[in-house]
Amino acid sequence: MADLSSLLETLGATNRYHASTVSAAELALVSDMLEIFPPAEAFPALDLARLLATHPDAASSKNEAYWNKLIAQVVSLAGKTDGLEGPAAVAIPMLSLRLFANAFKGGPGSLTAVIKHLESALECAQKFLSAGNKNIR
Repeated sequence: MADLSSLLETLGATNRYHASTVSAAELALVSDMLEIFPPAEAFPALDLARLLATHPDAASSKNEAYWNKLIAQVVSLAGKTDGLEGPAAVAIPMLSLRLFANAFKGGPGSLTAVIKHLESALECAQKFLSAGNKNIR
């Protein structure tokens, strides 16, 4: 819980991004949450991942391997949206697309990872184009 609390504090203080760091344990926590939580409950972790992609230290080139794993996890999660109901049916597609976008504008680690998974990310975007919810399209 200390890692989650610390991560939330770091991500909440956007005016301190330039001077703050994200530990390997905090990064692993988000990846573990995506791995452990069922798709219907994974969107809070996906939201944290989306925010991490904008943090200079978290998205740096030293974390490229982390981002490769995370982007692959998100592509897999986005592929499991058929049949989801309630908030997760909107949140998973929307946050997946926002994560991909943030990874492009984030640091070199997240950028390199999303480029390596570009075809899969575009397939996700194509899948969500026909969504009935305007927040996903």
